Amino acid sequence: MSSGDELFCLSLNHDVGPTIIFLHGLCSNHTEYAKVLPFLPGHHLLAVDLPGHSQSSHLLPITLPNAADQVTRVIKRHARDGRAHVVGSSLGGFVALQLAKRHPEVVDTLFVTGAAPFTGYRRWFAEHPNVLYCLQAPISKYSPGWVDKAICAWIGLQKPDGLREQERRNFSRQLLTDGFRSIARFTESDLSSVYVRTLTIAGETQDDVQATRNMGKLLREGCAESKAAIVRSGAHAWDLQFPQLFAKTVKAWIDGSDFPDGLEEIS
Repeated sequence: MSSGDELFCLSLNHDVGPTIIFLHGLCSNHTEYAKVLPFLPGHHLLAVDLPGHSQSSHLLPITLPNAADQVTRVIKRHARDGRAHVVGSSLGGFVALQLAKRHPEVVDTLFVTGAAPFTGYRRWFAEHPNVLYCLQAPISKYSPGWVDKAICAWIGLQKPDGLREQERRNFSRQLLTDGFRSIARFTESDLSSVYVRTLTIAGETQDDVQATRNMGKLLREGCAESKAAIVRSGAHAWDLQFPQLFAKTVKAWIDGSDFPDGLEEIS
């Protein structure tokens, strides 16, 4: 579902609740969660294309404030009772954090992964997106499909049908420039304004575990129930690696129950 002034939004299980909204990574789209959603039949599910991506490509720019405002409109119009549990991976995680800062009234809980404020070389690359573009374009934009399949097989990712083509179409110098520069401006000081119960997660093999640990400590200053965790052997996009575990973890966080096997809380 979508209109000209609204993000594209897939809505599933409309007659059950509460609502969970899913926010994807940079250059991806809502189909990133296609293998996760079937494991959550007891919730109303929304999955959007963020600004500048796929069926929301006309809603520019892709900055965290603009994306947060656009997602807020979707939640108010389509979520049960105008509120949602917000799940975000990578770029989507940063959007979720910005959403909690700007519009906490629409957020029940936050679940973010691969979204610790950048430090060190990660921050340097985010502040120099032209370098990132030159490094990534040969694979992300111009390589044949078998190269992407080989990389995914090596990491253990399970991309839904059509996602690779959407990633290729979305990949552009402008999208990387706007997206990464906006992410680079989100720092640890911004976390002091997040008062929603938040779970922040790092994939053990690719994400910044120490930054995620520090992030958990800062989030607990705003909400004592916030937590940080790692996914054992998890990649950055572990929603594509362990979709059932991802769904189980989302549900456990919403329900306030114990983490499933494969996750470990860090402090």
